[in-house]
Amino acid sequence: MNFYCKGHHSRAMCSSCKAMRPTTFDYRDMPFSDGSGTVADVLVGVCQVCDQAIQIPAQSMAAISKSRAKATQSLEAMFPAPYLELLDLACYKIDPQAPAHLRKGLLLFYIHRVAQGALNRSSLPGMLKALEARTALKSPVRKRLSMKVPERQQAQLAAIAESTGLKKTDVLRAVFGFIEEDIVQERSPELLRQMQEFSVLAAG
Repeated sequence: MNFYCKGHHSRAMCSSCKAMRPTTFDYRDMPFSDGSGTVADVLVGVCQVCDQAIQIPAQSMAAISKSRAKATQSLEAMFPAPYLELLDLACYKIDPQAPAHLRKGLLLFYIHRVAQGALNRSSLPGMLKALEARTALKSPVRKRLSMKVPERQQAQLAAIAESTGLKKTDVLRAVFGFIEEDIVQERSPELLRQMQEFSVLAAG
């Protein structure tokens, strides 16, 4: 694996020229292929014939991934107040001096667990039904959940909703139930311990 610097040369296939071309490495602003954003000043190989960026060295991948992760979408939902209070209590159990981002991080962590199969998505409807039967969670007071979420987690949430036939808001409510079981009720003490350790690292 080569390490490149500005001005270094290589060769790569150019889709515009439809031929192998010599390249010169330079810093360019590169748009994401899906049009969702741009990564600024990333080192790429530029075709010496058509001046198009046609080569991305391995050393640039981390910067591209970081910029893509920052491309976020708004997640907005209204819930009966006790649901968000459960989420905040779980954050408190993890870290009594919980940083502001912990609520978001915890929720996205559980969405990821469902998406990856660590939590069975087929159990979401049952969890939702159990939550709806609890009088303590019914309240005329409603609160808004508002956060900026990376596109990856938005896509995971949408896929979970589609596969379960639930609305996104209902998926989130069911996720609150799993968070309550694992963290508030401490049914997964090892997971709670890991989350506490992670919170210390994140805070640092």
